[in-house]
Amino acid sequence: MARHGGVGRTAGWRDVALAVSILVALSMVADRLNQPEEVAQGGRPTSIHDGDTLTLNGEKIRLIGIDAPELRQVCRRNGEAYPCGEASRDALIDLVGSRAVSCKATKRDRYRRLLGDCSAGGVDLNAEQVRSGWAIPYGKGFEAEQAEARAARLGMWAGTFENPKKWRQRHGDAAELEFEPIVEWFVRLGERLGIKTGSSE
Repeated sequence: MARHGGVGRTAGWRDVALAVSILVALSMVADRLNQPEEVAQGGRPTSIHDGDTLTLNGEKIRLIGIDAPELRQVCRRNGEAYPCGEASRDALIDLVGSRAVSCKATKRDRYRRLLGDCSAGGVDLNAEQVRSGWAIPYGKGFEAEQAEARAARLGMWAGTFENPKKWRQRHGDAAELEFEPIVEWFVRLGERLGIKTGSSE
């Protein structure tokens, strides 16, 4: 009986070791996928999805440091509802116009989109979307641009609006779930177990 118990304990430890090895391997893969990368993109966008996301040369790029209302989001102005998500997208379309866009990115978000600083014809798209009131800062930065927009009651500041992040939370992140890769599950699992697997915005 003792012998069988020893075999059982050995098999149990093997299972634990195998599980840990698999987790470490998956975490390393997730870490590699989240490693900073220097990416430069230039050309005409094939699509402008909303006020802070566009596709350039086949890469979906999120304008880093800002958060625009989701395409289906509605705000209020002069006592009436209006599609501020569409208005934000249209503002970005107008900013780009017929000019080529150039973006520099050093990392990806949890949806595998590049996070980039983009410009068109010398115009900083990230900053201008905030300055015109069609996006708000996401994290640190662009506070001065937001203060300008708020003081002048531009864009969303002409009325009332819900923080885009809170809007997404209320709608179950439905607007962005299509981008989330399965590797994010492993990233989150690794974080819960104290294994660092990279960062995401």
